Amino acid sequence: MRTDELVRKLAAEAAPVTRLAPVPWRLAVWTACTVAAAVAAVWAFGARQDLAVALAAPAFQVKAALLILTAITAAAGALLLSVPGAERTAAVRWLPLAVVAALVLWIAGELGAAAAAGTANWRIGAAWGCAAEVMAVGFVPGAVLFVMVRRAAPLRAMWAGLLALMAMGAVGALGTSAICPSDRSMHVLVWHVLPLIVIGAVGAAAGYVLLGWARRLR
Repeated sequence: MRTDELVRKLAAEAAPVTRLAPVPWRLAVWTACTVAAAVAAVWAFGARQDLAVALAAPAFQVKAALLILTAITAAAGALLLSVPGAERTAAVRWLPLAVVAALVLWIAGELGAAAAAGTANWRIGAAWGCAAEVMAVGFVPGAVLFVMVRRAAPLRAMWAGLLALMAMGAVGALGTSAICPSDRSMHVLVWHVLPLIVIGAVGAAAGYVLLGWARRLR
């Protein structure tokens, strides 16, 4: 379909629309909803008994900071991508992925340091409950963000879906770290961070199917 034909088709099918609030405002609204939903989920599941001790540990603080940064940058990226022309640089898309990569490298560094000291624990074990908690804690924030993105007009549908659900995974992993009593690096990598990555990949597929409005007009 040529551009002029697409414009005529859109004009003929146009319906009344509600002007979207600016991206910073929508991000602030999402952040407030996310904090409330995550706190409620952690309360419902039950916070780990040593949470105060964990919060004081530098390693926990670094991983938590990286997860928070992942959630914020991914959510901001998804909201920006939902507005045609708002993306000024490709960094909007790649920054959240770089933060996740930094998180994986940090955990790999923990494992390397433990291996050098002879204290590494490579046991993975089955902890499907943690993976389920990642999805459960992040579900409401992810659903809210996905709906916010779908109300706009993302041209990069797969990227928008990936970032929206990556934010969900980051919130879920952060909440799970406040629930799960295990801080073993291998456990965190496999059962907290890997689900985040898988959820993001699912988001890319969901974005292609549910957010690809421009593709459906062809």
